[in-house]
Amino acid sequence: MHTQLPRIRLAILTGSCTDGLLDAALRVHVAGYLLKSDPINELATAIKTIARGGSYFSPSLQHRLTTDAAGNWRLRSATLLSGLSAQQVEILQHLARGLSVKEVARALSLTAKSVDSQKYRLMKQLGIHDRVVLAHFALEHGLIAPDQIQRKAS
Repeated sequence: MHTQLPRIRLAILTGSCTDGLLDAALRVHVAGYLLKSDPINELATAIKTIARGGSYFSPSLQHRLTTDAAGNWRLRSATLLSGLSAQQVEILQHLARGLSVKEVARALSLTAKSVDSQKYRLMKQLGIHDRVVLAHFALEHGLIAPDQIQRKAS
């Protein structure tokens, strides 16, 4: 819509905000993103700022944002993903879905040792120390959908 109607300024008012939702909104160049839990005066301030050509993001979201060289808003954590290789992202997706290292190795035609090594590297790069947090990270960044997580029988 932004490319077809660049003068239209969009703002989102929502009840929740995952990194995946925020990143998707930024990719379509929203001018504002507010949470329903924000004080009502934030909405008024946002409307005025956006109407004057500015951008406005909920104060509770600003720590998650940065601007690139062109002045476009970007999600800070997106830089974490950009540091991963395509293979690491693929391994991350499989692991987050609940596959074991051996199952990932079979699926990608790699050795278990190679997958384990890549798993260690990507978790270190992301600052993640366990598989549950890894799955949450993948969900929040839109790498997997909730229905893709395999439930292990207990």
